[in-house]
Amino acid sequence: MARASRPSAELQQLHFERRSKQVIAGTRLPSEADLLRGMPFYRDDVSEDIREFSERAAEHIRVSEAAGLDSLLSILDSLALAPGAEALALLEAELRDHSDEAILPTDTWRMRCRIYRAASGDADAAAIVAAETAALGLEDIRQGHGRDLVWRSLGWAVHSRRMEDWHGTGVSISFAKNHYLQDVGAYAKEFSEAFDATVEVQGESAPGGRAGRTLDEATDGSRSGSGEDGVVVFRTIGMATAKGGAEVGKDYKHLIRKALPLSPVPDLNLVRGILLEEFPYAASVIDTVLRDLDGRENVHVRPTLLIGSPGAGKSHFARRLAEVLKTPWQMIPCGGVSDSMHGGATRKWATGEPSLPVAVIRTHRHAGPLIILDEIEKAGTGRHNGNLHDVLHGLLERETAARWHDPYIDAPCDLSHISWIMTANTI
Repeated sequence: MARASRPSAELQQLHFERRSKQVIAGTRLPSEADLLRGMPFYRDDVSEDIREFSERAAEHIRVSEAAGLDSLLSILDSLALAPGAEALALLEAELRDHSDEAILPTDTWRMRCRIYRAASGDADAAAIVAAETAALGLEDIRQGHGRDLVWRSLGWAVHSRRMEDWHGTGVSISFAKNHYLQDVGAYAKEFSEAFDATVEVQGESAPGGRAGRTLDEATDGSRSGSGEDGVVVFRTIGMATAKGGAEVGKDYKHLIRKALPLSPVPDLNLVRGILLEEFPYAASVIDTVLRDLDGRENVHVRPTLLIGSPGAGKSHFARRLAEVLKTPWQMIPCGGVSDSMHGGATRKWATGEPSLPVAVIRTHRHAGPLIILDEIEKAGTGRHNGNLHDVLHGLLERETAARWHDPYIDAPCDLSHISWIMTANTI
């Protein structure tokens, strides 16, 4: 049996640095999110990045054999030979015209064009990059990953203003210069240091040298909490007037700002006796799981991994545990899951859907169901379309799960009362 935990900020930074080295070495093309986070361009050269991206994008289109994309291919081929601001503007416009083309990730490709143009000194593109970085930074804060991207977004905003002023003087910026790296980084550092200094001053002036409540304390009043009447999981629908917002609001209207029940912990001696009678060989597992429930008011099992040979009864045990604890459950087979579909999809896509835990809560109208991820070792680990493991990082840690931002709901949801049990034949 093993416990799951979220990677530390230090490990995440080490992972980012490792991928950055691969990018500089030319063995990896950074994603749009990577670039917004400050990762270098391919081979540390924006022109090389444009060439590599253009070649890959053209190959993607040719492999798809989609019709009517000749003009798009022509622009991409031109960029692969000679990167330039004019061709990038044409590419962005062409992608806008093909925004309904299912095989094309037009939104991410257009964002990449804007990053390229911002790197070349385009003030308008830099302003858009600032906004996208801020949105990504907000997601980081919601997931408990810090404020670094907020400072970076402000750095891009100041840089955009500076570029506007420079263009008024006739100064020309080229792709060959990494001028924006120093500017954006320096402004971001200045914002961060100014904020830290403000917090320090406030802390010295507060009684006992304390600046006030911590972030967790300050948000406890507004975040979903448990009580005698249950837990409010969904407080609002984000962008309710935007595309699809009204439909989502209609589907979840009976759950918004409504306290959903939790399952009270039953007599654990009785639970233990029932499970031991059915699974006499699993006494240590039963005792370990039930030990977590001792003293609790409501059922919540910490993330648990059950490992055993095929046919050992892992899935049956997990299901019976939920039944004896009298809490709703859902079993999800993980074999063949090769992307991040269980993390949900934004409703701006036709395939938009809520994340797995949100869907389970909606089905059972219960704030603390038990979700069984069966044969989790069979889930894919590739990163082309994300993977299940990355989604779980934010769901298994209770502090993060309490503020989980569901892309379909487009608002934070309290998923911290869900119990997770995973089974695997091997690890």
